[in-house]
Amino acid sequence: MSTAALKLLRRLPGPDVREGSSSASRAALVLVDGPFVPPLLQRKGGAEGVTVTAVKGGDGLCFSIAAASVLAKVTRDRLMQCYHKRWPAYNFAKHKGYPTAEHIAALRKLGPCPIHRLTFGPVRAAVSK
Repeated sequence: MSTAALKLLRRLPGPDVREGSSSASRAALVLVDGPFVPPLLQRKGGAEGVTVTAVKGGDGLCFSIAAASVLAKVTRDRLMQCYHKRWPAYNFAKHKGYPTAEHIAALRKLGPCPIHRLTFGPVRAAVSK
């Protein structure tokens, strides 16, 4: 899970979010699609009062995880369209950031652009050759 996701968890509304209301809701459970809870969510102070549960194969077992997965993929695809306009040589509109042969070839030829994560194995491998 990314640092951005952890920041989002920290911003979940608490009981005083609506003035004069003691029934304001707060997320009490976060479901993570995967076999383990990411280290960022295991640390004390990450999101107090929130239970984080890993669900292996969660997108096939839980409607909320499946819906979140669809929303994440649609959002990522839209971002890739924007990135394609800024860095067309990488052809993000076609491969959506996946490490296809075309994407790896562009990385080897051009090097990474600012959105490439050098901690991602295929990117790191492509730029180190």
